Amino acid sequence: MILILLILPCFISVCQYTSNLNSIDFKINNQQKIVIFNPSELNTKEPREIKDLVLYFTENTKDSLLIISPELYYTLDYPMLNDAEFQSYLNYYFERNSNSTLLLGVELINKKDKFNSIFLYNDKQYLFRTKKKYVPVTEFTHNLLTPFFGETHYSKNKDDDTKKLKIYLKTMPFVCYEILFSDFVARNVFDSNYLILMSSEDFMNGSKYGKRQYDNLVRLRAIENGRFLIKNSYNGTSSLYSPNGDIVEIFDKTYNIVNIPEINENTVYQKFIYHLHNLF
Repeated sequence: MILILLILPCFISVCQYTSNLNSIDFKINNQQKIVIFNPSELNTKEPREIKDLVLYFTENTKDSLLIISPELYYTLDYPMLNDAEFQSYLNYYFERNSNSTLLLGVELINKKDKFNSIFLYNDKQYLFRTKKKYVPVTEFTHNLLTPFFGETHYSKNKDDDTKKLKIYLKTMPFVCYEILFSDFVARNVFDSNYLILMSSEDFMNGSKYGKRQYDNLVRLRAIENGRFLIKNSYNGTSSLYSPNGDIVEIFDKTYNIVNIPEINENTVYQKFIYHLHNLF
């Protein structure tokens, strides 16, 4: 049974890949303009405060609808949202970019808890989604294992704005390790227009082989779900993948503008996973 569960996604991916090759236009409905913020020239392993880069955004992005950063590039203390100075920085930005939405990978700190999160902010609202699939031990340690591996680094949280965020973006952005879970991805991008992956690839510990395998799994997710996939990675390669899993473009500048094609027809695999999940 376990062997079947491991082989099934690969088999479906091959079938879906063949099907996608036979579709010339992938039934593209529209295109979404996105800015990929890939801060290679600002490279540092230390998280940055959002307010320190708002001015940088203002100078380098104009009339951008959606700006995406990598995973954990910022640190945000939750009470900071009500801080007058912090608000002034964001107001400065949105006065000049009223149509923009910032989609940022943040380490969210709320009292004693820390979360690996996605922070969506525009001039109308802010939304949070916390990572649901943590890297074992490195990010999250079960209570039974803390005597052996120490305290957990991040907290888990089911009560967030995931549903609102999915409705607003018409997709659910994934955080790094989450993209490895085929069924988790398929059911959460049902009826979505494209896929977004905000990554760091820190859990690969600098392994080139590991990063290649990670990219192969990212390609599989694009194929299984029949969508274009944007991957913005801090320590890996930031790329745009086609529904065939092919790399359409590599983002090697600090700011990369891409018009991502929108496809909202669900694949057979998505339908199977979505309806199977709803049965239980």
